[in-house]
Amino acid sequence: MKKETPMMAQYNKIKRENPGVMLLFRLGDFYEMFGDDAKDAARILGITLTKRNHGGTTDTPLAGFPHHALDRYAHKLVKAGKRIAVCEQMEDPKKAKGVVKRDVVEIVTPGTGMDQTYVADRENTYIVSLYFHTKGFACAICDISTGEFQCQDGEFSLLEECLMRVDPAEILIPQGMADSAHEKRLTEWFPKATLSFAETGRYRVDRSQRVMQEHFSLSSLHGLGFEGRDELLIASAVLLEYLRDMKRNPLQHISKIEFMGDSRYAQLDPASIRNLEIIHPLLGGQEGGTLLSVLDKTVTVLGARLLKKWLVRPLRIPREIEERLDAVEWFKDTLMVTTKIRELLRRVYDLERCITRIVLGRASARDIVALRISLEQFPQLCDALQDVPCGEIQKCTSLLSGFEQLCEYISTTLVDDPPVSLREGGLIRAGVDSVLDEYRDISHNGKDWIARLQQEEKEKTGIDSLKVGFNKVFGYYLEVSKVNIAKVPDYFIRKQTLANSERYITPELKEVEEKVLTAEEKRGDLEYALFTELREYIATRCEAIQGAAQGIARLDLFSTLGHLAMENQYIRPSIRETGDLHILGGRHPVVEEMTDAAFVPNDTHFIEDTSQFFVITGPNMAGKSTYLRQNALIALMAQVGSFVPAQKAEVGLVDKFFTRIGASDKLARGQSTFMVEMIEVANILHNATDQSLVLLDEVGRGTSTFDGISIAWAVAEYLHNTPGRRPRTLFATHYHELTELAMLLTRVENYHIAVRKHEGKILFLRKIEKGSSSHSYGIEVASIAGIPAAVTDRAQEIMQNLESMEFDSYHRPRLAQETETVPSAAEDRAEMQLDFLQGVGEEHPLLEKIRQIDVSRLTPLDALNTLAEMQNML
Repeated sequence: MKKETPMMAQYNKIKRENPGVMLLFRLGDFYEMFGDDAKDAARILGITLTKRNHGGTTDTPLAGFPHHALDRYAHKLVKAGKRIAVCEQMEDPKKAKGVVKRDVVEIVTPGTGMDQTYVADRENTYIVSLYFHTKGFACAICDISTGEFQCQDGEFSLLEECLMRVDPAEILIPQGMADSAHEKRLTEWFPKATLSFAETGRYRVDRSQRVMQEHFSLSSLHGLGFEGRDELLIASAVLLEYLRDMKRNPLQHISKIEFMGDSRYAQLDPASIRNLEIIHPLLGGQEGGTLLSVLDKTVTVLGARLLKKWLVRPLRIPREIEERLDAVEWFKDTLMVTTKIRELLRRVYDLERCITRIVLGRASARDIVALRISLEQFPQLCDALQDVPCGEIQKCTSLLSGFEQLCEYISTTLVDDPPVSLREGGLIRAGVDSVLDEYRDISHNGKDWIARLQQEEKEKTGIDSLKVGFNKVFGYYLEVSKVNIAKVPDYFIRKQTLANSERYITPELKEVEEKVLTAEEKRGDLEYALFTELREYIATRCEAIQGAAQGIARLDLFSTLGHLAMENQYIRPSIRETGDLHILGGRHPVVEEMTDAAFVPNDTHFIEDTSQFFVITGPNMAGKSTYLRQNALIALMAQVGSFVPAQKAEVGLVDKFFTRIGASDKLARGQSTFMVEMIEVANILHNATDQSLVLLDEVGRGTSTFDGISIAWAVAEYLHNTPGRRPRTLFATHYHELTELAMLLTRVENYHIAVRKHEGKILFLRKIEKGSSSHSYGIEVASIAGIPAAVTDRAQEIMQNLESMEFDSYHRPRLAQETETVPSAAEDRAEMQLDFLQGVGEEHPLLEKIRQIDVSRLTPLDALNTLAEMQNML
């Protein structure tokens, strides 16, 4: 049996130390993969799979790619769900004794990518750590590329909502929970997320305390926010430790933890985020069609990411909402300044991810130039906004000051257009370091001298074809063709013989070569050292730059919302701490933008004590769903701090948004339409409050008519009558029986979508009017949809039979026969009707008695006495 080679022994050792990952092993100018890793990589990347014997009894599968293609290929592997470990050469192979030292410098997973290759500019990439306990869950959330770190806890019922707000790329749970109910539920909720596991032993309070104390350089955790919250401490520490393991770095850019309290934000359950199409369209894959797509006119990636966070976290604290609205209003009213601000903001790069790369020692010179260009915009932004009487804008500009010295340092150190590689040289400006300038002079002049030497030797020897060359093996040399060998002088020392020429060196050439090459190497090393010194200094300003990034993001968002308010004729909403909701001339922000026709505005007036529950009837295609959604979106936009599409809006704060619209998103999970509907309705009935806003569209449609009406009616009664569970409710339905609720329940009102018939065709007016609709126009809508006339004509006959109570003699609806062949109902009744007064003549006293009864004055007791008298007369 052959013994494995030293290199393969090194590979196998590193592979054992990093289980569960694909190892990218640096060999010279390539990254190589072996065994099963090679097979997987060849399949995913479409690269050649070969075999080679490395000392074993069989050949080892082998695949690889050039080192400069790492980012491109690594991204494909991670996207395919692989966890990859990058193993680098830790020393110069020329200086190595034996096998070159190698080690893993980074592990990349779907939730821990940091470079632009792995993350989308306008989106966050989150990894989530979960810890389950008897009372619920604790959750830590991090985007390692920006340094954002949050934590939140709650009951199990809030878990999906919590996670859906961040849409995690990776979820970390204890190893002991593999194949558990929690794992299956997480996989069902987020099928695209990678599920990772941490050792169970890490989930201990004492270990978690040590991890957090070390990271934040604290002797105690008092004041950090974890007092009495051990579960949150564990979830956060496990995540932090996992990230440090992946990056082999202390992650100093994660400098604070934000606790996400429920009291500050309105609740958006997962169904509402989907059904309102806030971030993604219901029909996945298409561009646009969401509230995000309408509002995202931001000019920085920082603002774009912040907008997405705001939309799924509407505020419920009036003061904070009003402060945002003040800032938006100022930008709306100052067109020229807003235009200037947005132009300046366009020149600001992704500061969050830039400072992360700098702190982790991964930034290129071009990253730092981008930082400098961004910092250069700050003074102009502050000057343009210095006299603004708005607290939120002043907070933003206060975060942009104090960077003049840093900007000057970068500007005077780095050239304006540095090379991509940090080892090529050409990064540092002349005059920054005298020693570097000396090396450059030697290098530059040495090359000039070599050129002069070549000319001198040509003249001395008379060999016109003589030339000076260079390679890594021999250094500089003089090359003479074979035909001129006789002219070679004695001081030429032969170094190499080729087919058509000879290569020589001279003592003078080697002397200059040593000076030039030494200077080149020292110049490169010194340039890199000066660059590293600059990068490390910038890293000390990490927190300040992260704060500036937040200020830029908010300025971008405020100016964008102000710009949109002016462009789309949005108005400032009034925020009220009541259960009212008054919208005059409200419009759907997405439908309005996507349609060419003029949008028909509608009003809504919820009054806490008198108008709480609206039953809305009308045909499909008329605009019921649009009307429902637009009211929720207007309320949500208001609580985000945006102006809204309406003529006037008074928004009583919503604590929770609920929607029950459609079920296609869960059908693939094996749940029936009706089951999905009932689960979502149950969630509403259990969790809605008097301050909530509920949209219910066609509750009960997934079962039989009588079952559906019964359930819908009972749901309506519950939401109207149950103390503490009386939300503002928009209830769209085709069950016209539900309109009778308005006669029985004091806070129920009927509305319908106006429809007009013209020359046998229906016109959808898209207007909400008070009162109920008497017709669903389903057959007309079917005709518009292209159903054959033979079908719609027959449907019309059947409907007429049903509406006129056409039953046969056995009380069955006359559906099977065409109208003209069916005996009339009167004829049927004549055949089977028993004569109540059979055998009683026209002059019988009983008839006279009946004619004399005044029914309107008859009391129940009188009725019984009269009936007894009539009985005696028969």
